[in-house]
Amino acid sequence: AKVSEADRLCDEAQAAEAQRAWADVQAKLQKALRIDPNNVCSLYNYGRLLDYVWNNPEKAEQMYKRAIAANPKHVPSLRNYGYFLYYVRKDYNGAASTWERALQEQPSELDVLSGYASLHYHIHGRLSKAEQLFNKALKVQPTHASTLHNYGKMLHYARGNFTRAEKLYKRVLENFPNHVGALLDYASLLQEFPEKLGMKKAHAIERAAECWERVLVLNPNHFEALFALAKVEQFHRNRLTKAERLYKRVLAEGPMHLTALSNYGFLLQSMGKIDAAQEQYEKLVHHGQDARYVEGLVNYGNLLGTHRKQHAKAQQMYMRALLTQPTRTIAPAAMPGHQCWLCCNSSRVQDLCCELMAQPEPEEQVWWLRGLGRIGAK
Repeated sequence: AKVSEADRLCDEAQAAEAQRAWADVQAKLQKALRIDPNNVCSLYNYGRLLDYVWNNPEKAEQMYKRAIAANPKHVPSLRNYGYFLYYVRKDYNGAASTWERALQEQPSELDVLSGYASLHYHIHGRLSKAEQLFNKALKVQPTHASTLHNYGKMLHYARGNFTRAEKLYKRVLENFPNHVGALLDYASLLQEFPEKLGMKKAHAIERAAECWERVLVLNPNHFEALFALAKVEQFHRNRLTKAERLYKRVLAEGPMHLTALSNYGFLLQSMGKIDAAQEQYEKLVHHGQDARYVEGLVNYGNLLGTHRKQHAKAQQMYMRALLTQPTRTIAPAAMPGHQCWLCCNSSRVQDLCCELMAQPEPEEQVWWLRGLGRIGAK
């Protein structure tokens, strides 16, 4: 019969999928659909192929819709179409209604429970409803990776329950040690809240570094892990040469990542590579005001004042930094003992105001530096 032949071809396509023989998968599914255009197995699996492998959302959606039209109670099609609507179309109401239909047919469908909980958390901020769905999923399968990870993220980022979040991340990694999302989020938790986990900061940073290193074993060009490890090597392990290699890899992936440029410039400056550091800092100054690289502007000002003796340009860097963060103060490297801040001069123009903190004599020690090139004065 036509249906049985189409089902047989669909089974063969799934076997070919296990071998990642995508062209063969497609050929068998297309042949099955020529035999039976309403074969749900083939429509569903062809939708998956177009969605996840060929990245053809228009045709993928057509297949999912045809599968659901052929069998409105087909839970795998409802599940995957819900994810498609959530992540690809950003149609959150459509995703919710599709998943509701799936749960009416199969109340314990794990991926639907987990995805629907994630939607309640990420999109609507309905934490109690999300928690209810996460717990329901974990009763069905206590080691379900997606549920454990997303529930951990909610506890971490939304609830602030760091110890419970850590337990869930650990449960993911005990069963799935290569789960990149859990590795990254656990590293973030260790880095940001070591005291909440009862750890000393240095120990927590090393634990986080182990997670980032694991991610790089799995994906050597993973941007977030490369950047995080570069900062660990620079600011915690003081292994500057290794940090330099990592920053080069980071900037190869994202040449205008502002914080990486700022950190890399400071690293090169620390290593005495002044020309190379200045090259990185110059890339920053072509951008508008951005809080992500204020420290880079300050460090560039310090380089200009101490190494280049370009005090007027150094002053410009300090002014740009203070205009971005008006409430902060700066301690220019070329002016030992001084602090500078943003102020208004006698002409009511925003200016750089500096005071020698060790010898507080305001009448003599407060300098209005706008355009005077006085940063290096003695």
